[in-house]
Amino acid sequence: MQPIKIITEPMVKQLGIDIINAIKANTQAGTDRYGNRFIPYSQRPFAMPYGAVSNKTKARKATSKKEGRATVFTSSKTGNKWITWHGGYKDYKGFMMPNANTDIVDLTFKGDMLMNLKVAQVDFGNEPLVISFSDTEGMSGEIPTIPVITITIGFDNEKQAQKAVWSIEKGRDFMGLPDEQLQEIIDNWMDGWQAIA
Repeated sequence: MQPIKIITEPMVKQLGIDIINAIKANTQAGTDRYGNRFIPYSQRPFAMPYGAVSNKTKARKATSKKEGRATVFTSSKTGNKWITWHGGYKDYKGFMMPNANTDIVDLTFKGDMLMNLKVAQVDFGNEPLVISFSDTEGMSGEIPTIPVITITIGFDNEKQAQKAVWSIEKGRDFMGLPDEQLQEIIDNWMDGWQAIA
């Protein structure tokens, strides 16, 4: 029987990082966890707190008569300033980021959410799992296998985690991979693990 190979925490974390990199690549290509295109950005007017606008200079320009893309108003209930984008989020993102391709939903404005996606925890046993078998003829044997591995992927920043929740609630579930892609990553990782002497 071959010597049993031990899995280390850095090896398992690398598998998690490989999965995260694939999630990021899929998301930035506009693909959800099932391999489908994301729901397009809305073109319905929407209001947001003026303080949440990423670039106030551009926001002022958007509200000018020349641009006419947005309107600023003060809430009669709270007294807070709000801005309504007439062309929806698609227009907001396109105006604030002129080089962005707003036809591809990539869940990226500044990139903070996807950059914050991390391997939060790994859990695995170092004791090898051994499958035993026998038959009625008295033949028997053992096959060492890898232990069960659990990788938790998440966010360590509450604001970025909330953005992810909002995206998923809006039908843009990016937290995962299509089964075939995930299996390919695992197979590649297993090949690397098996190659270790």
